Amino acid sequence: MVKVLLLKAYDNHPFGSGGERSMLELLRNFSSRGCECRAVYLYIDADFGRHSKAAMRHGMRLIDKNSCRLLLEYDSIQVEMINIDAFSRIRACDPIRCITGVINAFKPDWIWYMFFNMSITRMLADMRFSRAVAFVQDVFFPRPPDTDRPTSEHIRSLPAVIANSRFVAKTFADAWGIKPRIQTPIIDPHQFTAVNRRPKYVAMIGSAPGKGRAHFLRIAAGSPRHSFLLIGRLTDDQARHAAGLSNLEVVTERYTTGTLYADIRLLCVPSVVPEAFSRVIVEAGMNGIPALAFDTGGVTEALNGSGMAFSLPEGSAAGDGLLPLRPWTDAIEALDDEDAYARASAAARRSAFETAAKAEKECGNLVQLFRPHAQRSAER
Repeated sequence: MVKVLLLKAYDNHPFGSGGERSMLELLRNFSSRGCECRAVYLYIDADFGRHSKAAMRHGMRLIDKNSCRLLLEYDSIQVEMINIDAFSRIRACDPIRCITGVINAFKPDWIWYMFFNMSITRMLADMRFSRAVAFVQDVFFPRPPDTDRPTSEHIRSLPAVIANSRFVAKTFADAWGIKPRIQTPIIDPHQFTAVNRRPKYVAMIGSAPGKGRAHFLRIAAGSPRHSFLLIGRLTDDQARHAAGLSNLEVVTERYTTGTLYADIRLLCVPSVVPEAFSRVIVEAGMNGIPALAFDTGGVTEALNGSGMAFSLPEGSAAGDGLLPLRPWTDAIEALDDEDAYARASAAARRSAFETAAKAEKECGNLVQLFRPHAQRSAER
């Protein structure tokens, strides 16, 4: 059995955002290929209840819990989630010391961590832990001038840096001179294919800054004949704007993965910052839902020839009222035609399953990196 420590530190998104889902799907895929895994997942966030509820919504089964720890199962994988904030208060020490304590107790074969800042990399460099893999999930990673030389050397010595798209891999290679492996997010169609579909809404999923919520509200205002759905949270100003739109419904946590796409007819991804990928495009495509998006970052990789990608004016910012609106409203109108929608739906489904097949192939190559450790563990 391979023991993997998952680190997602200094990020307060609840469990289920793209990064840790990608890691857990990789572990599950490894297990299905005969490379059995057990995981400990560490995160720094005081809102423990929010994480535990999100984990349940994403198909994890609760086995045991206490004030700072959840023991869960994700299919055949045992995952222990530890809230480092709570753990450090109990131990009366800082979070980094708590993390090193867990590492020493768990004795992982591998550490997988999200490359958001240098704290974890610096800690692993200090510990001389060599079997670490950095997952680069977006383009907002530290650049070499921001790091000290020993830490930079540690990054260059890692067995693997894994990017979730060609766009992220190129951005990282340009900055660090290191060519990452590419592991397209693994998306299980059984989790995201909705039953009893009743498509009605033009929808957007997501609350993070830069996702284009303000532009989505403008699209809804410009298409009064269509019903819109925003799954996420709004700022106070956006909420006041949304309240005046009779064709818009806003929800937060109404959906689980199995029902998320049941009501959606068309997906909007109006991100105005470079997206690393866009797994919601692939998830929607598995349900035959076409997507409209700005062509930022890795979005075009997720579209994979389907949907429509609109050019984003250079220098655009979130909430910019000058973002092009007409292409979006015209496309929504055009897809009212049943034949046009059927063609777009078939293309979305085809491209999504092509992307899923590519991810499976990449995973088959990646598992070879970890299989020797599974064999050695079995011999022990």
